[in-house]
Amino acid sequence: MRSEDGLRLDLDGARDAIARCDVLVLGFRHLAPRVLFDTRTGSASRPLFRIVPPVNTPRERFAQLRRLRPDLGEPQRFVFIQWPLGLDSLVESGLWGKIVDRCRAVEPERGPAECDGLLERLTQLDRKEVQEAIAGESYRTQWRRGDR
Repeated sequence: MRSEDGLRLDLDGARDAIARCDVLVLGFRHLAPRVLFDTRTGSASRPLFRIVPPVNTPRERFAQLRRLRPDLGEPQRFVFIQWPLGLDSLVESGLWGKIVDRCRAVEPERGPAECDGLLERLTQLDRKEVQEAIAGESYRTQWRRGDR
């Protein structure tokens, strides 16, 4: 599969990373929020799947994880996937299904439902971003009408 800029996407590598990591953060170029899939468990913690704000560095993400999950140590296998295409392509590629499968494996009763909720929220954020781009609410055009 190729991204919009022609780069080849390593779907097999992404599938392998999803299957093996204990913490996955999924990002999109056009959306600021990230999706956190923390499959670790502890004495007071169940797996955690949620939308989180972006951070500037891996160190900030690890600090965020310590705040969210103080009873757990550092993740053993942390993966960040920056998906270069839209949400539809993530689902069509099968990667979203692999993420759901991973969540189901660690949290059979609530994992798939939480993933459905996250995908719905991402879809809402995506639609809002498109509407803002069209309306110009948070975007500016490079050229004004009449410029030639």
